[in-house]
Amino acid sequence: MVQPMVILPDARWRYTFGVSLDSLAGIADAWKPLVYPDVPAGIGELLTTSRRLFVHSWFVYEFMVVACLVTVQAVEATCREVVYPQAKARDSFQSLFGRAPQEGRIPPELAPQISKEPDVRYALPELRNRLAHPGFQASYTIGMAAPIMEVSHRIVSLLVASVGQK
Repeated sequence: MVQPMVILPDARWRYTFGVSLDSLAGIADAWKPLVYPDVPAGIGELLTTSRRLFVHSWFVYEFMVVACLVTVQAVEATCREVVYPQAKARDSFQSLFGRAPQEGRIPPELAPQISKEPDVRYALPELRNRLAHPGFQASYTIGMAAPIMEVSHRIVSLLVASVGQK
């Protein structure tokens, strides 16, 4: 007879006071209303997946980092598919995303929330590059991941809204 698998929280959470599966879900649920209604389905699915990964980090702590990567990929997809669909595949995320603050699509003051880099044009692409091309398995705390997740949700919505305003 096969015994049912018992799924326990990642042991590292025991060092974080007041965090539970429900509290992670509550944090992630707070980002849902930040998503602009006209966000294309595929990009919205990336954001949903990132929120699910964030919550499931309760079971696999490293999912917190993967959640951040996926949410930043949603920003990149928004740049490529919505804001600058005429861009070529070889155009870097930094070159595309770097245009957004200059064009008034996103406020530059979002950068300090996600990086030590004071300029949002470089902060998010730098973060994406570090996450997409790691030298090792990173671990993020809630304090590191939550601002990245929130700001990325906001940026996707601001970028989509800016297309309708231009």
